[in-house]
Amino acid sequence: MADYLEIKNKIISKIEKIKQVKLVYSYEKQDLGGYPAVVILGFNVNDIIEDTITNLREYIFKVRVFQEIKGVKPSKAEEIIDNLIDILMDTFATDFTLGGTCEGCWVSAGLGWIDRETEMRVYDLEVTAKKLVSALPIEEES
Repeated sequence: MADYLEIKNKIISKIEKIKQVKLVYSYEKQDLGGYPAVVILGFNVNDIIEDTITNLREYIFKVRVFQEIKGVKPSKAEEIIDNLIDILMDTFATDFTLGGTCEGCWVSAGLGWIDRETEMRVYDLEVTAKKLVSALPIEEES
């Protein structure tokens, strides 16, 4: 499996194990079907030259947590999503290498409001995973 997909699937798997999260999607979905819901998107990939045979590849994923306000008070929506902040941060902090799929991962986050099909509280995480990869040319098959 490609490194990108292996890392993305590990992020999905870790978030699916959090009991406070109702649904996890690996793509942008309009109707989320339950809250809090999480959407994981590939965001950016960078190569950093380490030496003549190795690059440090940086995979950056956007992880968005949505909590609907309709049907609950805004203060309750805020409380639900606030309670997830440390849980999500700790989930990645306690498994720094995502089960050995990368050399390390870092998480940063921010809160905000968004108007989708209904008003929602949103928690945006940026998960950065770094993996050493070969910089040697790939030999073509004859």
